[in-house]
Amino acid sequence: MAIMFETETMSPFIRLKTLTVPEPQPPVQDRPTPPIHIQKKDGVYLVNSLRDSERSSGLAYYRNMTFGGNDGQQPDDYVDIVHGELLNWEGQHSGTFGNQTKSTTWVNAGAAGLESGTMCGGASNGFRTMEIFRDRSRVLYEIDGWKVFTEFWCN
Repeated sequence: MAIMFETETMSPFIRLKTLTVPEPQPPVQDRPTPPIHIQKKDGVYLVNSLRDSERSSGLAYYRNMTFGGNDGQQPDDYVDIVHGELLNWEGQHSGTFGNQTKSTTWVNAGAAGLESGTMCGGASNGFRTMEIFRDRSRVLYEIDGWKVFTEFWCN
């Protein structure tokens, strides 16, 4: 909310009013995204996994998602989207978790080349919609020889 201050100056001959206007704010899309720990508690990482010559891409669900704080933790649920290749995640992809919740993601074209933390798409799980942000291809966790890299996250 903009607050304007009004001051009045009196001189023997002229009565002046001065308005002070606050600095303009950047447009909403240029403002930094709030850290995930102050957003919704649960969320999904869009991941690519490697084990020797095997490749896989899937969705890793975390009940208590804290961006950067889930490193080294196994997800609460996982669903493979493709096996035998890696996705760049652009476009629409869907997967159904063990509790029968279907999650659909849509990532904007060119998002793989964006800076980490940039909003670049959306997701829905039938209960709510979420925003998708670019991650930095860091290792999220390892399991049974698989290294799981987070490419995007949503909550």
